[in-house]
Amino acid sequence: PQIGREGVSGLGTLLSGAYIELQPGNKGKDGKNHYQLLDAPPLAAPDAKGLRIVLDSEKSGQLNAGDPVLFRGYRVGSVETSYFDPKARAMRYQQFITAPYDQLVTTNVRFWKDSGVAFDMSAQGMRVEMGSLTTLFSGGVSFDVPDGWDRGEQAKEKAEYRLFDNQRSTQDSLYTVHKDYLLFFSDSVRGLQPGAPVEFRGIRLGTVAQVPFYKEGMAQRLDNDYRIPVLIRIEPDRLHKQLGDNVDIEAHLKDAESRGMRASMKSANLLTGSLYIDLDFYPQEKPWKGPRELFGYPLMPTTSGGLAQIQQKLMQTLDKIISMPSNPMIILRELQPVLRTLNEKSNALVFEAAGSNDPQPKKATK
Repeated sequence: PQIGREGVSGLGTLLSGAYIELQPGNKGKDGKNHYQLLDAPPLAAPDAKGLRIVLDSEKSGQLNAGDPVLFRGYRVGSVETSYFDPKARAMRYQQFITAPYDQLVTTNVRFWKDSGVAFDMSAQGMRVEMGSLTTLFSGGVSFDVPDGWDRGEQAKEKAEYRLFDNQRSTQDSLYTVHKDYLLFFSDSVRGLQPGAPVEFRGIRLGTVAQVPFYKEGMAQRLDNDYRIPVLIRIEPDRLHKQLGDNVDIEAHLKDAESRGMRASMKSANLLTGSLYIDLDFYPQEKPWKGPRELFGYPLMPTTSGGLAQIQQKLMQTLDKIISMPSNPMIILRELQPVLRTLNEKSNALVFEAAGSNDPQPKKATK
């Protein structure tokens, strides 16, 4: 007997014992006498109409045989097999999409793991996603066409796709064209993670690629002037609506740098301490006179982030308080003008005698 997501099967073997079951196929040569014995019955009949595709993933245990395949929450197929490909060094999952839902699988669809309930705490904040009841306990895989993309052409038999961890990562995978920039920060990069957004006044321009970034030959002295390299990716496809098509992003950013644009780290989530890269204009900053390229990457000038500036101002204020004079004679000398003014104000109140029946003093009239 077998207990699966579809229920309990094979109860008849409790009485009859194990046996071999066969299902006639619609293809094959006459006189064939060698067949392959499967460990489990196939999920789809050999003559079932539909489409078989293969998903690739670098992680193991993502899917199991029998897991549902969903399109916008509606089940359209199942995972047939899962195995590890040693040549590709990746897991491969074969899926069967039943007809007529096989028409939904096109060249531009993206597949992602649907784990039922997903928690994510990143630079964008805390995100909780809950899938359908079908995948709440067992999981599954979902697919759809990304927003803003056309459907593409009909997928062919055994077409291969990549399996993403979640739906949000499918959107990030659309931006394959990018320009890398190297940044050096004197502030702490604790809280800045790969995948954090690069924004300009709230508009996302790219993604943090490596934190910290190191390359052979990149050596610094461990002193007060030590700067931490960070590699970011500016993705021009994100700027089509703002700058139009065929924009020279490198020339555009170079012109912005000459007008005071700098990169800084800012807090994205006070609860998690995550950071992101913010691009903005700082007119008070001095013109950038450093090198324009290092190790094959163009350099982007940086400045201290908001938290570092606040910390610096607090330290300056504390230094001023500590440096205040503590000599009593100096303090008394500083208080003399205050006491003199208080004495003049008190002398302005002249008390006049109002008789024994009215003991309260009155302000003198001019």
